[in-house]
Amino acid sequence: MKKKLSRLLCALLVMTMVLAMVPAVSAANVYDDFAETKKTATATVGSTVSVTFPCSTSSHAAARGIEYDENAFTAKEPKYPGKLTVNPEAVDTTKPDGAKEYEVVTYCKTCNKVTKTTITVKYAAIRSFAIDTAETTGITINKNVAEMPVDGSAVVRVKILDSTSKGSEDNVNPNVYWRSSNPGAVDVTPRKDSRYADLQVYGKAGTKSTITAVAEGDESKTITFTVTVTDNNLTLSLAKEEMSLDVNKTANVSYTMGGPAKTNSCYVTWFLSSKAPTSAQRRESLQKLISEKTIAPTSVAQLTGDDKGTFETLKNGTFYLLAQAYTANAAKYSDVQVCRVYVRDGSYDVEIIAT
Repeated sequence: MKKKLSRLLCALLVMTMVLAMVPAVSAANVYDDFAETKKTATATVGSTVSVTFPCSTSSHAAARGIEYDENAFTAKEPKYPGKLTVNPEAVDTTKPDGAKEYEVVTYCKTCNKVTKTTITVKYAAIRSFAIDTAETTGITINKNVAEMPVDGSAVVRVKILDSTSKGSEDNVNPNVYWRSSNPGAVDVTPRKDSRYADLQVYGKAGTKSTITAVAEGDESKTITFTVTVTDNNLTLSLAKEEMSLDVNKTANVSYTMGGPAKTNSCYVTWFLSSKAPTSAQRRESLQKLISEKTIAPTSVAQLTGDDKGTFETLKNGTFYLLAQAYTANAAKYSDVQVCRVYVRDGSYDVEIIAT
């Protein structure tokens, strides 16, 4: 009895080993023996791609079927199962264009026909690549220039959209390359989500670095701005660098104040100059320049006396609107900011003075 049991166990062990060596056979698809047609298509994330069925006979509706990767595509219209929307998860994130191939199968069990469509999915084209001011902190970038104080830090974010108006960031390659022309002055370090980057000042006052952001998905899309290191902790930027006005017009230029030293007790000094200040003068106290008469007033326009730098144009010519932010005790102040203003009375006889 023991011998029979031992032989039986040996036989079962041999059968198990033999079965383990037999390759698994996948279940046959219903359309494996159908007449086959192959097609190709290309689609981008967020778009809709239409795949055709082997037949369109209405009486065959119940016999038709479709197979696709549900992670890559979504059929949003049950009435039209061949219309598939490409999901953000469909792309190959290791490739700049995200290219990845999928096979979508449509068949008809009545016609015994099958269509296999190879769809190449890619990221959507980048239409807008710009600084996201809402999520950029510690720095104000205006007209591609900015200031940062010694030892200062900031976070910059880039917004990447598939449309110039109300676009989506979900459909495009979100990766950004960052570089600094002078890391010893201001260095840039991308975060894991490389739309964000940290700026850190290492240089002394007066040093500069040009920061460049490039879209991985389209290297023609770039952002460049120059950061100047200042020896103070208060910054100011004007919304305009140039203006053109008629005589007898009243205007002002909006501004943005920032920096760690900014409080509710910070103010702005305004002055209308006949000449643009030098680079060295822009780093000095505007009040000092005015009191020492280092800069001369203009006769082309005059300030109206409010705290917004509002001015009234008087005659033809060119002048320079100067502005400087300062703390309540004037211990810290920003660099002098400049807006050049051209004034005319209709004769077009305006003297253009080079900056």
